[in-house]
Amino acid sequence: MEKASDQAWFSTDGESRQPLSIAEALAKFRAAELSRWDALFFGNSEDEVLVIQKETTFWSLHYFAGREYQFSYAEAASDTVTQSLEAFLKLEDWTERLDDAFRLDEWTCIYQSESEPQVDAVLDALTDAGIPSVLRAISLGQFNAIFGTYHDTRAISVFVPEAHLEAAYRVLPALQKQIEDLFREAKRAAREHDSQKELEIYQQLSRLAPDEKIVFFNLGVLYFNARQYDEAAKAFMESINADDRAMVDESMFYLEQLAGRLPSNMEILHTLANAAAFRQDEIAAEKYYRKILDHDPNDPEALVNLAYLYTQNDFQLDKARRYFRRYLDLTPDAPDREAIEGIVASLSETAGN
Repeated sequence: MEKASDQAWFSTDGESRQPLSIAEALAKFRAAELSRWDALFFGNSEDEVLVIQKETTFWSLHYFAGREYQFSYAEAASDTVTQSLEAFLKLEDWTERLDDAFRLDEWTCIYQSESEPQVDAVLDALTDAGIPSVLRAISLGQFNAIFGTYHDTRAISVFVPEAHLEAAYRVLPALQKQIEDLFREAKRAAREHDSQKELEIYQQLSRLAPDEKIVFFNLGVLYFNARQYDEAAKAFMESINADDRAMVDESMFYLEQLAGRLPSNMEILHTLANAAAFRQDEIAAEKYYRKILDHDPNDPEALVNLAYLYTQNDFQLDKARRYFRRYLDLTPDAPDREAIEGIVASLSETAGN
C-alpha cells in the first residue's frame, strides 16, 4: 500500500507522462522556472490530475478527476503550492491550506481576447492597481483560407475576485484613457519634430495597446528613419497584419527595403511571402518563398507553403506533390502529416488520371 501511494507522474503537456516518486515530483516543481502562463501537470495514484500554472502574481491550481475538470484555486505563496501538491500526491486533503476566497470558479471574468499581448497589458494594469487576477485559455481552431489548414488559437479570459470587481472595472477605462492620452502626445511630438520623444511614446504604446497596428507601423517608420533596421523589421512585421490595406501596402514596401539591408533575416522574407499569398499575389509569393529556399533549401515552412501555393494552379500540381514530399521527409513528426499525406495521395491520383 505504501508503495502504491508513492506513485506519481509529471508532464509539461498532460500527455507525455513521466512516472516518478512523490519526492521526485516535488523536486520537479521546486526546480521549475516558469514564465507567465506556463503550466506543469502532476498526477497521483488515483488518476487525479493537478495542473499548476504560473500567473502574473499568483499560481493557479486546476484539479481534474481523470479528464473531468472539477475546480481551481489561486495561491500567491510558492511554499503553500508545494505543500498542497505534496498533499495531493499523497492522497490527502490538499485544499485545506488554500483560501476559499481564492477559489477561481467563483471569480468573475472582466476581459477576454485572443491576443496574448493585449491580455498581458490588461494583467499588468490590474497588477499595478493591486488587483489579483488570473486567466483561463480556451483552445480554438482557426481556418486559413489561403492554405486550407487549421491553426490553434486561444480565447483568453481574465478573472478577478468579487471583492475587487468594482476596482477592476475602473482599471479598463483608465487603461484606455492612458492609451488615448499617449496617442495625443505622440501627435504633438510629431508636429514638433521631436522624433526621439515620439519613438519613446510609441514604444510605451506597443506595450499598452499591442493590438493597434498603427502603433507598430509608426514605430517601424521611426526606427527605419533612425537606421535601427532590426527593430524596424520587427515593427513592420507586426503592422503587416493590419486590416487597413494602405498600411499593409506601405509595410510591405518598407519590408522589401529592409530585406535588402538585412539579407540574412529570413523572417522578413517569410512575412512578405505569407502576406503576398494572403493577398493571392501568387507571383510575388513564389518569388519570396524561392528566395528563402535559395538561402535554405530545407526550410520546412517555405516548402509546405510553396506546395500549397502550387495546388492553386493545375499546371503546378506535380511541383506541389514534390514539395509536399520534401516537407514530409524533413518533418516526420509534423502535426499536419496525415492531412498532407491525403493531399499528396489525391494529387498522385489526379496525375494518374
